[in-house]
Amino acid sequence: MSIFLPYENLKARIDEKFDQISSKYPKAFHCQSGCHQCCHPDLTLSLIEALALIDRLKQDEALALACVENEKQNPFQSSRCAFLNPHGQCMIYEFRPTVCRTHGAPLLVEIEDQRSKKSQEIVQSSCELNFTQGLKIQVGDWFNQHTLATMIGLFNQYFEEEVQPRFALKPSVLIAQQDLLIKYEEAILRAKEEIEEAKKANQEKG
Repeated sequence: MSIFLPYENLKARIDEKFDQISSKYPKAFHCQSGCHQCCHPDLTLSLIEALALIDRLKQDEALALACVENEKQNPFQSSRCAFLNPHGQCMIYEFRPTVCRTHGAPLLVEIEDQRSKKSQEIVQSSCELNFTQGLKIQVGDWFNQHTLATMIGLFNQYFEEEVQPRFALKPSVLIAQQDLLIKYEEAILRAKEEIEEAKKANQEKG
């Protein structure tokens, strides 16, 4: 079982939710291969997301080298994500992080009202190319930004860092951090053991 199974399961659930929303509002979505409107160059990753991606790149040396070379070539002159090839296709699409998987779908976000200074939740489109006729959607047909951040935060709690680091979504940055897999090996193994214990407990209840 993968030590990153809970995080991988979250990504699978996000993909399923995205497919449900896009299938429900096909005319509002314009996401397709080669479109990179959402692939901003300044995206960052939390610790668990960075570790999972570092682990995958470590397993595929050819892909890792290709990603680094692509970053050097800089096909979009730093105006897009460093993992985009010259054709505008993601080189790590299969295991891209959560933030990339929610792009394009409506997002429930919390903002502060400038007058009252109170927080309020609003639904907005995360891509200017989608839902151009307005967000005429049913309740729940969105991703809750706070919920996703909370779940990622729960995964990161295993690493017991006072200040959780963020990592730039760039090949050179992530590959240079491969020692993190060793540094956090104990925490990762502890997480794996807890997952196994929970799985065993559920089986005994069944």
